[in-house]
Amino acid sequence: MLMAQKRRWKKRLYQIFFLLILPIFLFVWIRSWISPTIQDRLSYQARVLAVAAIHQTVTEELDRMGVTYHQMIRLTRDGTGRVTSLQTDAVLLNKIKSAVTEKAGEKLQGLSSHTLSIPLGSLTGLKFLSGRGPAITFRLHPEGVVITNLYHQFTQAGVNQTLHRVWLQIDAEISAVIPGFSMKTGVSTNIELGETVIVGEVPEFFGQIGLGAEDSTS
Repeated sequence: MLMAQKRRWKKRLYQIFFLLILPIFLFVWIRSWISPTIQDRLSYQARVLAVAAIHQTVTEELDRMGVTYHQMIRLTRDGTGRVTSLQTDAVLLNKIKSAVTEKAGEKLQGLSSHTLSIPLGSLTGLKFLSGRGPAITFRLHPEGVVITNLYHQFTQAGVNQTLHRVWLQIDAEISAVIPGFSMKTGVSTNIELGETVIVGEVPEFFGQIGLGAEDSTS
């Protein structure tokens, strides 16, 4: 009799344990199954929104400051008109970096009012369920600080011609969150600030104050 009771209690404990563990196991399995799909879809949507916001910020700031290539870069020519040197305006470049960094950060913070959604069927990874079912909504959260860097680039533009560009690189992080799940993705975009064509050889001297270099002439 006592042994039978022990067996019943043991069986009941196994049942309780199974009922408690099964939902946890299913949750972990489903989460690991759909996480890659969520990551891919949310990363893409978040980057599209963030890059659009950053580009809008840069355009607005450059228009407001009225910056042109020849204000950022001063060309020195010899008596024949050949460009002998390029010199950056470090003060102006720093102003551009500071203004864009501040305004881009504010613009990205404004994305916290945006939401991203994925249809439930799309999370399964099954094509016949893609786009179907109720939408799961994620809220965006910009994270960290915006990092900006300026660099220049020389590229071949034709016979005896070189195209010189000034670029602004902007990096940031953004995440999408729902209770029990969060996704973080990096956002990086390059925006051209100005360009000019140099006829003849590329000058040996370049005042690289405030600018990195990416030489693509070869």
